[in-house]
Amino acid sequence: MTYLKNFKDVVFLIVLVALFGCTSTEEKRAMCNDEIKGIYNDYIDEITSLSEAEITAICDQAIEKFPDLAIAYEMKGLMFQENNNLKMAWENYQKAVQFAPSDADTLANAQEVAFAFKGIWISVDESGNIQSVPFQDISLEEYAQCADGVRHLWCTVALNIRPNSRETTMFVDQSGKEIEDVPRMTFGMTYQFDSPSELDRRLILKANADPELQLHKATFLITMGGASYERID
Repeated sequence: MTYLKNFKDVVFLIVLVALFGCTSTEEKRAMCNDEIKGIYNDYIDEITSLSEAEITAICDQAIEKFPDLAIAYEMKGLMFQENNNLKMAWENYQKAVQFAPSDADTLANAQEVAFAFKGIWISVDESGNIQSVPFQDISLEEYAQCADGVRHLWCTVALNIRPNSRETTMFVDQSGKEIEDVPRMTFGMTYQFDSPSELDRRLILKANADPELQLHKATFLITMGGASYERID
């Protein structure tokens, strides 16, 4: 059996009951939105006493009554995201953006999940429709406008996929036998930096100089700039 853990839980139940006493649908919707937003903030601040199952049930009840309540979808999307269920997180964030296309914070959260799950960049056009393109194809100007979390993800992935091959060279005599007195030599790629934050800094600087340059081209130029294949042992 689930018990109420604190006064806030009691208040929330009172609000749910009060919804049925409101004089208009808009009043009920606004009250429900405010309560779930409060739960969302408490969840972010790690001070909620509600379990994930309880929060999901509250969001589902709200969605059943108000199918266009964006905050309820965003709340569910956040929980799925933190549990590494990106498929369900993406489904819920899509709906959150659909029903609140002008909310910058909601869009930023959805963009992070869109990149992590599908490798795409989403935006909202003037008509409120969601548009998507491969993330690597966005311009540096668009990249600079991304949330910090999205940029960090891109830079981490970009650094992880750089060529890192290593080759070991040994010396042999005319018969092909290794000469034991001469040590083997190992060669590999050497880069100027390995920090996602440094790559991000350089991309932002590049965006100021060439905002229309595609992200993947700029990333290649920066990550490979000054790289060399040389002895590393």
